[in-house]
Amino acid sequence: MRRRGMAPSEICRRLKVNKRRVCRTLKRGTTDDLPRTGRPVTVTTARMKKIVKKRLERNPFRSMRKMATELGV
Repeated sequence: MRRRGMAPSEICRRLKVNKRRVCRTLKRGTTDDLPRTGRPVTVTTARMKKIVKKRLERNPFRSMRKMATELGV
């Protein structure tokens, strides 16, 4: 919309969003998510989630570190 020469206030009206959000997005230059801080997720497969869940059901007091090393996560 901006490339077509539309003003931020017009974009706000058409998309029904706050002007501040439009201006920030235009300044950033993209609508993609920014990288997040923190440790990345290591258990992403459904199979691995199921394994962890079953082990916790059997022994809820199990050490997370011990289980992670056993599973190689």
